[in-house]
Amino acid sequence: MISVITEYILNELYKYERFMSTQKSQKHKRQEQNNTEWLDELINNIESIKNKTSNTY
Repeated sequence: MISVITEYILNELYKYERFMSTQKSQKHKRQEQNNTEWLDELINNIESIKNKTSNTY
C-alpha cells in the first residue's frame, strides 16, 4: 500500500514539475516576445524621428 501511495505521489510530483517547466518556458517565450516587440517599436520610433528630421533639413 505504501509503495502504491509513494508511486502515486511521485507521479503527481513529476506531472507538476513538467507543468511548471512548461509554464516557465511559456512565460520566458512571452517575455522574449514582449522584449522584441518593445525593441521593434523603439526602432520604428527612432526611424520615424530620423526620417522627420532628415526631411526637415
